[in-house]
Amino acid sequence: GGALSASASWDLSSQTLVADTTGRGLALSVLAPDEAGGLDTRARLSNLSIDAHIEGSPTRPDGTASMDIGAAEVDGRHLGRLTARVDATEGVARITAGVPVHGASLDARLTMDAPWPFVGRVAAAKSDLARLAQLAGWPDDEGEGVSGTIDATLGVSGTARDPWGATATLALTGLD
Repeated sequence: GGALSASASWDLSSQTLVADTTGRGLALSVLAPDEAGGLDTRARLSNLSIDAHIEGSPTRPDGTASMDIGAAEVDGRHLGRLTARVDATEGVARITAGVPVHGASLDARLTMDAPWPFVGRVAAAKSDLARLAQLAGWPDDEGEGVSGTIDATLGVSGTARDPWGATATLALTGLD
């Protein structure tokens, strides 16, 4: 079980919307076709809580959305708890996210007008190298003997219209 509630209104004269969503104790599975023609579970999210409020133009809304996932699994790899928040105002969305058990965080800003420029930073603070190798999908036998921790940041900037033209800078500040 879990609970999900949502409400929305649309003002035809001003072409604006107001929407609210709240969810507690939700579970979500993402399925994909497998080789035998059936469905395979690719991701599972459990103990999911969400809160969102948006208002304004549907092409440039203001509002906030937050998500807390008690446990996440992608392709059999356990990520642990995930958190995320988006705050949008005056055409700019600010995004923060984290995977606390892995010491990983994301901070980003996206402008909601073409060409949708963005800037972001992913950080790893005292992240366990063996666990990161598992999350990256390395087979256990290839990651054998990997140990230690890493402190690093990856800065990225560009536009959503041309993501392959983005620039990235990796700063490795600690390796134990």
